[in-house]
Amino acid sequence: VKAASGSAADRIGHGMANAAVQSALAGRSGVAAIDEAGIERIAAYRPFEFSGVRWALVTQEDSREVFAVVDATARAMLL
Repeated sequence: VKAASGSAADRIGHGMANAAVQSALAGRSGVAAIDEAGIERIAAYRPFEFSGVRWALVTQEDSREVFAVVDATARAMLL
């Protein structure tokens, strides 16, 4: 996703118009919990520039998958 003229939503394809993309395009890096169509996802994001154009690098994963190991470990400790 790259920064260009027009609104960020106009520039972003494939359902990626979310807070993580907006933050990366604004120059911020971080990790955030986002809700997409009722599914909580964890997103990591950061901006980067290439040939003078700012882009947003975003990776997302379902929060259930991200925390599966933690949940399994907690259950094993309780048994």
